[in-house]
Amino acid sequence: MNYAFWFRLAVSFVVTIVLIRVIDWDALPGLDDITVGYLFGAGLLVILNRLVNAYRWYLLINDSSSVVCLRHVVGIYFKSSFVGLVMPTSVGSEFLKGYGLMKSGAGAIDSFSSIFMERLLGLLSLLGSALIGFLFLNIQLDEIHALAIGRVFGVFLTLIVGSPIACYFFIPWVEKRLNPQSKFALLILKLRHAFFFYQNIKARLLLAFLLSFSIQGFRILGAWLVGLGIGVSVEFAYYVLFIPIISLISMLPISIAGLGVQEGAYVYFFSLTGTNTTIILAMALVLRFLLIFAVLPGGVLYLREGLWKNSNLKKTINPQI
Repeated sequence: MNYAFWFRLAVSFVVTIVLIRVIDWDALPGLDDITVGYLFGAGLLVILNRLVNAYRWYLLINDSSSVVCLRHVVGIYFKSSFVGLVMPTSVGSEFLKGYGLMKSGAGAIDSFSSIFMERLLGLLSLLGSALIGFLFLNIQLDEIHALAIGRVFGVFLTLIVGSPIACYFFIPWVEKRLNPQSKFALLILKLRHAFFFYQNIKARLLLAFLLSFSIQGFRILGAWLVGLGIGVSVEFAYYVLFIPIISLISMLPISIAGLGVQEGAYVYFFSLTGTNTTIILAMALVLRFLLIFAVLPGGVLYLREGLWKNSNLKKTINPQI
C-alpha cells in the first residue's frame, strides 16, 4: 500500500473540507462583479509561464548527450505537468519529466542534473521574489505576522542555500572514503561530471536564472489580475510578498498537487490584509482552474502518444548564447 499517497490525499481532503465549512459561500462574487478581461489576461500569463518554464528546462539539458529538440522537450514538460497536476497519481511531475526525457534518448544522470538545476533556480528565484516583497512590506505588517513570515522565509532560505553548500563539502569527503571501483563511487563521479557541465555554459545558466525571475513575475502578475477581476482590493506589493511564499508552501510534498494546501495558504496570507476570506478563496480557485486549463494541451498529447514518445529527433535549435 502506498501510504505516502494516501497521506497526501488525506491532507488535501481535510484542508478542503475545513475551507468549505468555514467559508461563507453567500459572499462569493456574482457574475456582474467579475471583469472577464482581467481573467483572460491572467490566463495568457499562466500559459506563457508554462512555455517559459519548458524553455528554461531545455537550456539546462546537457546538449552533448541529449538527442531531443526543443519541441520535444516542451511536449514532455506539458505532458508531465498534466499528469502530475490533474491525474490522481503519487508520482511527482519532476520524476515524470526525467523519465520522459530518458525514454526519449537522454542519459539518466543528465536528466537528473537538468531537473535538479531547474528546481534549484526556481527555488532561488522564489526566495529572491519573497525577499523583495518582505523588505518592502514588513514595516506594514504587524510584528507577529512579520515575524511568522520571516521565519517561514528563513527556513526555506536555509534549506535551499545550505543544501548545495553541504553537498559541495560532503561529496568530496564521501569520495575519499569509498572504493574508487565501487558502483556508488562511479555514480558520484558521473554526477560530478554532469554538474561540471554547468561551469561551461555560464551564459545559458544566467539566462535560465533570469527566466526563473520572469516566471515568478508572470505568476505574481497573473494572481494580481485574477484578484482585480473578482474584486480583491489588495496592493500589488502584497502579491509580491505572498505569492512566492504560497508557492513554496504548495510545493511541500504533503498534498496532491498542493490541492487544499495552496488554497488554504491563499486564505491565510491574504486575510492578513483584512480582505474577505470568501473572495480570497474564490481567487485561489480561479487560479487553480487557470493552472489546469494551461496544462490541457499536455493532456491532448498524453492521450495521443502517452507520457513519452521514443524519438531520435535531433536538436533543431541551438540554445547557445
